[in-house]
Amino acid sequence: MLLLFRHAALKDAEACAEIYRPYVEKTSVTFEYTPPDQTEIARRMDCCTPTFPWIVAQAGEKVIGYAYGSPQNIREAYQWNVDLAIYLHEEARGRGIGRLLYGCLLELLTMQGYYRAIGIVTHPNPGSEALHRAMGFVPVARWEKAGYKLGKWHDVQWFQKQIAPYPAHPRPPVPVTQLDARQVQELFERYAAQVQM
Repeated sequence: MLLLFRHAALKDAEACAEIYRPYVEKTSVTFEYTPPDQTEIARRMDCCTPTFPWIVAQAGEKVIGYAYGSPQNIREAYQWNVDLAIYLHEEARGRGIGRLLYGCLLELLTMQGYYRAIGIVTHPNPGSEALHRAMGFVPVARWEKAGYKLGKWHDVQWFQKQIAPYPAHPRPPVPVTQLDARQVQELFERYAAQVQM
């Protein structure tokens, strides 16, 4: 089956909402209590893009995962940092797709001019913690009993990764829409080609 990585479009909001739903309903991976619907996911996508990437993995006609970046903080001095998120359809887990989707996202963010990527992980979450460590992230902080969900308190751990050298005088990151479209497409194709379906 053909797998491709691409920029998300608003038409993908329904698929993204369905992928995200079990994480909200059944896990503490996210601290939301109520699954957002298609309209709310579309609103979130619209807020992220065109500044940050929101990318999807698609197998055949079906979106099986997505990942995106968002502001780490709204104050200007933080503008070179970016928060990350990734969610996969249950059938897509354990096949290396998440790692490749995350890697693709990190390369896009590096091309844009970001220097530090941050993953916020509910602790314990062995799968996500292992993914971040395998990709060169290091744990930098843990907030004990940060949130209450599914009948218990959960800690939250922050992972960070420097994704580019820090210049003495950084330029503001560019919106993802201003990247060279050919280079971005080549990046998508290179990562998608590594997936074993």
